[in-house]
Amino acid sequence: MLTLGDLGGIPEEKKQDVRLALERLLAFRTHGQLKPIITGYGWLDRPASSDRVVTFSHSHETEAYKQAMLEDLANAGLGDATDKIRNKGSAYLWKPQFRHRDERGRVLPGKIIKDLETGEMVDLRKYKLPLSRYAKFKNSFGRLVCEDGLEWQIDVPFKTKAELLQLSALFVRGAYGAGGWPAPYDLPLIIIGRAARKYLNDARINNNFSLATRFYLVCGENEINFIIGKALQRLEGSNEHGVLKESGFRKEACLVNTQFKNYINSV
Repeated sequence: MLTLGDLGGIPEEKKQDVRLALERLLAFRTHGQLKPIITGYGWLDRPASSDRVVTFSHSHETEAYKQAMLEDLANAGLGDATDKIRNKGSAYLWKPQFRHRDERGRVLPGKIIKDLETGEMVDLRKYKLPLSRYAKFKNSFGRLVCEDGLEWQIDVPFKTKAELLQLSALFVRGAYGAGGWPAPYDLPLIIIGRAARKYLNDARINNNFSLATRFYLVCGENEINFIIGKALQRLEGSNEHGVLKESGFRKEACLVNTQFKNYINSV
């Protein structure tokens, strides 16, 4: 379990300023109505080793999914990828269509969901099906926020375009393809570092990935970050953007898979 409070490398005052700014962006209101600017943010116990990495980021996958992915990475000649795993936590908008139980019907651990409109916590144990199947949550996207401290991501370095294409193909096949990784979670995310932007003219990249903007703070060997799409202008016009910039956040272009781009553009 990794909470934002566990990031001991970031001074407490800065950490509190950043937390409050990100919480406000996630629960942003316009004329009294919830209209989030970001769809979520994450924190990690150590920064990425390079900008030339392909990041497989995970929040609500099953253990079977994780093992199948690690096996595929090993079979692709990447060796044991467990040493490339970074512990992660995040807070993000919970889509009611997301599954919250594994293949055995057990509630996925680590998830705390809050309804921003009522202030109440959602007890997932009461719901055997995705929340979208229940009338009270049918149109709840934008008001449910999930905090999870049991996440992880794998940062796999690439040196050449051929290696990048191999990794991206592995992800697309495993996450979306027939016979792919078992019980895949609902929103697979792959982030490709800014060094890969020059390959966007290759259809094998362009057809599956889109440009987005990543904001990140690295401090004392800890990292806090988020990714934003079309709401970038709203972010940069907000007071919270000034707080983040003053706290040391930087921004860079990155590539994300199309399904995740659709998610961050849903606000």
